[in-house]
Amino acid sequence: MPSSTMDRYCCAIDSMLIDMTTQLYGTVDEADGMLRFADAPSHEAYSVLGEIAARVIRSSGRVLAVRTDDVPNRSALAAILRYPI
Repeated sequence: MPSSTMDRYCCAIDSMLIDMTTQLYGTVDEADGMLRFADAPSHEAYSVLGEIAARVIRSSGRVLAVRTDDVPNRSALAAILRYPI
């Protein structure tokens, strides 16, 4: 059973593409799943994309690191869902 809002969203992801050149730092709020971004990594801010990828993998999803041009709309990530959320 997912323990947080973010985990519930990640369980819905079947496959995810992540732009391997994008770095987004911040935190994931465990209570509400909100992302809070930071300008640089620190002892409190970590790779948000890495955290999301790890949660998708833990929920048996597939994660692919791809080039910017291979992600729809050249965004940081894209996902194929198992079911609507």
